[in-house]
Amino acid sequence: MQKSELLYKVTKPRDDWTFQPQRFWITEDWSFSSEYERTDLREESVLYVGSFEEVNIHLLPKVWRLRVWLDSDERCARLKNLGFSWAGGSQALIFALEADRNLIESFSPTIFTFDRAGFEQIPTNEFVSREPRTALSAETMPFADVLRRWQFDVIYVTDADALVKTLRSARIDHQIQT
Repeated sequence: MQKSELLYKVTKPRDDWTFQPQRFWITEDWSFSSEYERTDLREESVLYVGSFEEVNIHLLPKVWRLRVWLDSDERCARLKNLGFSWAGGSQALIFALEADRNLIESFSPTIFTFDRAGFEQIPTNEFVSREPRTALSAETMPFADVLRRWQFDVIYVTDADALVKTLRSARIDHQIQT
């Protein structure tokens, strides 16, 4: 199968490769979801997975992280004007807190792959299934190998709020995971 036919989920290693949908509370446009019950959001029971490109932000441990795609010359120029640099060939930058550096660099994510059949693409470019799905394969990788395979670079910052304000003022699109 080509990468485009596969979907990915990053989670702890497990013996049971069948994943059940979980409860999430989401906005109508899927732009925000939470594992925690919220009366202002709609409840869904789904299994979230991502394409090869989209899963990169999930390849870090569950720490605060922010992704910026390096998919336009204009965005790259704006980032460089802010003083950021990255490894050649990178497709995205993932910003994380300096305080989490050791945790991130010692992390070895387990990546499960799924056949795309039976998953629905949602507006956030993620995919969901409302039915249980069984993974095709699983691989646990050292973080250095993850960086090379998924072609992203990590930039560590000391102040997440300042970074977000800076990126917003520079009109640089980004996604945040916590």
